[in-house]
Amino acid sequence: MSLVVRRVETENTWDQTILSESVFLPSTPTYKSPAVTSRMMDYELFLNSLTLFRELRHTGQHYTDFLPAVVHVNAHTDKAERMEAIVDRYVKGNLTALDHLPLGSGR
Repeated sequence: MSLVVRRVETENTWDQTILSESVFLPSTPTYKSPAVTSRMMDYELFLNSLTLFRELRHTGQHYTDFLPAVVHVNAHTDKAERMEAIVDRYVKGNLTALDHLPLGSGR
């Protein structure tokens, strides 16, 4: 982790990129991999909002019955509106809560 901290403090790189590189790059003569065991998650259960809005919404019955574990809302300029709509859809049960939102960001 000290390598990750140092890179975050000294590089103009996205922190998630630094962490991914640190975990997934193999060891070299100048870099020792932390030997982290990685596990892949079901991308629909641990969902990125782009996948939700661009793809999953249009899968018919699968979408109607679907309940994600987590939705990461990151790539939209209208994050607050989308987060509220996601709560309305998956917590409050409003099946049409996402219908008014476009596929990508903004209007």
